[in-house]
Amino acid sequence: MLRDTSKVASHRLVVENKVLKKKRAIYFYALDSVGETSRPQACIKSSKTTTTTLTATVNKLWIERVNALFVSSWLREYGEKITWAKHKLMGLEFDTKRLVIKHYGERANFSNSSLPIELPKAATGKSIKAVFQSKDIVPVLNGLADIDVIGNISLALSADTLTLTFKTELADYKIFVPTCNAAGKRNSTDFEAYGG
Repeated sequence: MLRDTSKVASHRLVVENKVLKKKRAIYFYALDSVGETSRPQACIKSSKTTTTTLTATVNKLWIERVNALFVSSWLREYGEKITWAKHKLMGLEFDTKRLVIKHYGERANFSNSSLPIELPKAATGKSIKAVFQSKDIVPVLNGLADIDVIGNISLALSADTLTLTFKTELADYKIFVPTCNAAGKRNSTDFEAYGG
């Protein structure tokens, strides 16, 4: 498909992947120049019915620890191979005291595990195991380590979504990361469908 050269971007942002040492430009267009299905981000259903299985309160230091003990080394080792079948999925196993991240395997049959990463304060709820697409969960965990978070970060995990709630000097944030099945199909239970 040929690019529509009649549309001119209003802004351009150049981002650099320090792991892969590659630069990429992201172009922004005025909303009236793009199609309806290109406009929205994924939206959470207002009538969200999923019950949270486990909730935990962590601090920025804990996120940095997860990044140092697992995420950054995973990115160095497998970041360029994130689309390979053995690296597409990642499992998070939470209990009330710790997190273990499982990886390296196909169809959620993981052969490698991180060391247990102790939670700073006991979580409430039941132990839960959830599978995520690596391209969904890794950027969130990696990016949070570089954000100036004010106060604590709330984690809420259900069978459908991991929700991270935090605050910065500029805004309050909620990040929803969908779980997926063993084939890598994202769970859409908590998200509204849109577009064609």
